[in-house]
Amino acid sequence: MTVESDHDLNTCDSNASIDIPHILKSVSKLTSAAKRQFDDCYFRDFNIGVECWDSWAYNHAVPAHIVLAVADAGCSLSFTLYPMRRPDGTPRDDENGG
Repeated sequence: MTVESDHDLNTCDSNASIDIPHILKSVSKLTSAAKRQFDDCYFRDFNIGVECWDSWAYNHAVPAHIVLAVADAGCSLSFTLYPMRRPDGTPRDDENGG
């Protein structure tokens, strides 16, 4: 399952502190059958995508209580960086990855 927030991607605001607790709250309300399916998943990861463009340093803090809640749910936390260049080194054409 992939869940993405509908926040403005052109801001530097961290929404992980808002979104992750909502997702975890939803998981806690699953039916017992759905909770068993969730528990049977071998990979449960909160992956935070960061549009870093051409920045040499980008700080995206996740508060300790969020990290603890993710760990308590048996999930991991990871980050995916989206640079301004394609893997071959050529620049992306626009802010939408084109």
